[in-house]
Amino acid sequence: RHVRLRVAPGTVIELDLSAFESAAEDDGRSALERRFTPTVANFVELLATLLTAADDAAVAGVVLRVATEGGTLPLSYAQLEEVRAALLRVRARNKFVAMWVADASASGRAVLYLASACTEWYVAPYGQCGLVGATVDGVFVRRMLSKLGVVPQMEQRREYKSAANMFTETKFTDAHREVSGAAR
Repeated sequence: RHVRLRVAPGTVIELDLSAFESAAEDDGRSALERRFTPTVANFVELLATLLTAADDAAVAGVVLRVATEGGTLPLSYAQLEEVRAALLRVRARNKFVAMWVADASASGRAVLYLASACTEWYVAPYGQCGLVGATVDGVFVRRMLSKLGVVPQMEQRREYKSAANMFTETKFTDAHREVSGAAR
């Protein structure tokens, strides 16, 4: 028999992501002990808590804390996707999702991925925030070759075969930009 606990209106759920274990392991505690010990839980309980928070009208929002030793979350990328989807579900119900991070640069992309689903996030005063992203740089030497009097003679099979572009162009062509994913 499932017992549903009631919470007071305006309740904020606080979850420490650094304390969650990846797998649902039997640690010898009863379900009641696990429910009321917020510092230790498993991944299944984490998801259940987030989904319950999303659906419970009494819950105002969720606060996530990430203070991991060694800088990594104990979650796989597949699990991160599920947690992020659950956070977006909380937000879809017009509830806030905040994240507090001890050190965003040490925690890596996983924390930034989760933070992208939050309404707000904070880094501890002693922490750092290393925003890491993907960029595409193009090296074009056509102008330099022209100054040296060199005329490149290359053939290109189709517009999407862009290996020769660094010698024959001065900037990304539309096809080259599309293939490389570069922004305009």
